[in-house]
Amino acid sequence: MPTVQLVVTTLQYLRGMEFQAAHNIPSQGAALMVVSHSSPIDLLFCLALLRHVGRSDGQYVVSADMLDKARFRRFTESALLDARPRLGPLATLIAMVGAPLVPRLLRQVDVIPIFREGDDSGSRQQVLDSLMEGRLVTIAPERGNDSNRDATGLRPLTHGVAAIARRFFELTRNALPIVPVALTEPGRPFWGKVRVRVGAPYASMSDVHYPALFGEIPAGIEQRREAYQRFTSDLAQRLRELIGGLSARQPA
Repeated sequence: MPTVQLVVTTLQYLRGMEFQAAHNIPSQGAALMVVSHSSPIDLLFCLALLRHVGRSDGQYVVSADMLDKARFRRFTESALLDARPRLGPLATLIAMVGAPLVPRLLRQVDVIPIFREGDDSGSRQQVLDSLMEGRLVTIAPERGNDSNRDATGLRPLTHGVAAIARRFFELTRNALPIVPVALTEPGRPFWGKVRVRVGAPYASMSDVHYPALFGEIPAGIEQRREAYQRFTSDLAQRLRELIGGLSARQPA
């Protein structure tokens, strides 16, 4: 068993992972799995989820900071202290221990690195290429830190998912299935039980839902911005509903 799979198995055992409505993940074909972000190890939870449903073609968008030893240490220490201020010096220790290990583990996974600053068009193109091949891609589009979380624990979303879904429809004339996923409730104890709740897939980025975006006359910047904001607002609401229902037990 590859090292990363061994780590995932161990994590499932230690955290007692619970999958809710995992049957909502399509068994095959292109789909974009959009997850809420609660921990630096969310990728491992996503690996466990896709293994649970039997999809082996998953690809994962991750911060480029997670793939470089030096950047990983700075990024992880900051993220841990932001999410769990009480960790204090323990956050530094975790980052130090993880720096030589986690980037190496992630290289065993099919990841698409994305940079938090600068031009991310190359990363979006890689996502689009994978979707065009009929693969399932996982992305966490939240931005900001924990001070930006709303009452449900969700941080603001970028318009990246909307942009990818638009390009997919332009190229295929088929709406891209979006699968919203909530990963454990923000604020739970660091070693608490992990619950993963999967929402029903939906496909709304099309000429039916956004006729102005795909009309004969090319959409202007303002029309595109309005469409992206509406799409992203709907996605955020679906994630909020899933986060709110995490405590309720659901069938796998």
